[in-house]
Amino acid sequence: MDFKKYGVLYIDDEEKNLQTFQITFKKYYTVYVADSVKEAFKILMTNPMHVVLTDQQMPEMTGTDFLQRIHYNYPDLVRMVITAHADQDTILKALNEYNVFGFILKPWDNIDLKVKIDQALEKYEKDAQYRIKIKALEQEIVELKEALAKK
Repeated sequence: MDFKKYGVLYIDDEEKNLQTFQITFKKYYTVYVADSVKEAFKILMTNPMHVVLTDQQMPEMTGTDFLQRIHYNYPDLVRMVITAHADQDTILKALNEYNVFGFILKPWDNIDLKVKIDQALEKYEKDAQYRIKIKALEQEIVELKEALAKK
């Protein structure tokens, strides 16, 4: 599957991590990077996005707090957290409440991270197909109700 058409946003306040991510993954995806939550919001509002990865420890807010804030406005995004500090309570809350797809530990392994992003994009694609099927079924229900009402 060609993932180049998919938008992947990485948020981290460390410039070196952003540069490494962009250089490593721009050949596979349409990569966006943000060094702040404020910049990430701007990118989300103006670009089609499919996966968002965020560092957990940032000055403005934690990565999971950011994911909580975007959860309802961008429900189709596949959300992931990259962290050097894995707190079990934070991980469980993020997985259960914010539908976080996965946690990646820093420093990441490029091959492992690519596999995880590919899996996230496959999930996105599968979920999109389900949404299409659900809409078609909802339309069928409407049509059946209308047909029954005419009888």
